[in-house]
Amino acid sequence: MTKLYEPSASDQYRSFLFEDDLDEDLEWQDSYAPHLLASFGHSLATELTPLAIVLNPDEKKKKTADISLLGSNSLLVLSAKAHACLKDKLQPCGQFAPLASADECFIGFHVTRVLQDAVIWAASDYREQDAKKILYTPTLKQSSVEGNYVFMLQESQTRIYVSSTFFEDCERHGLTGIDWAQSKHINTSE
Repeated sequence: MTKLYEPSASDQYRSFLFEDDLDEDLEWQDSYAPHLLASFGHSLATELTPLAIVLNPDEKKKKTADISLLGSNSLLVLSAKAHACLKDKLQPCGQFAPLASADECFIGFHVTRVLQDAVIWAASDYREQDAKKILYTPTLKQSSVEGNYVFMLQESQTRIYVSSTFFEDCERHGLTGIDWAQSKHINTSE
């Protein structure tokens, strides 16, 4: 049985954010957010690259992690070390994209692998609102997730899921940034 996780960012490390998040007066429709949503499941729109992502200026005393999760988006931010260790397995699952900020050596990774019809609703934790299902903790079909390193779900467009192989690679290479103790374990079944 495949082990899966919904990774959680560690509070010990600096987070990244979109540069436009620093502008408190910017309206949502004028931000990166709608462009990123439009890129769900396929390559980033050209106006998004290079990614205008910066280290959170409010967290200067924290160390920078090897892997950062960018909020509720399809993006990971990887250090040069994480990129070197994970690039071959990540490549089939998405798109690498440069960052506009050259503070340090980081690269963005946009997850484009989206699984369709993988959720077992009867065994998942969700609620219904406005005739839509809002997924909290999914139970996934084993046959749908087998062999996937990192992916997203059509039914949950704001969360990234990773395999036990991804977890093992992070552990083996000593990659920091994900709080595995706080990460949700995702069940699978048939």
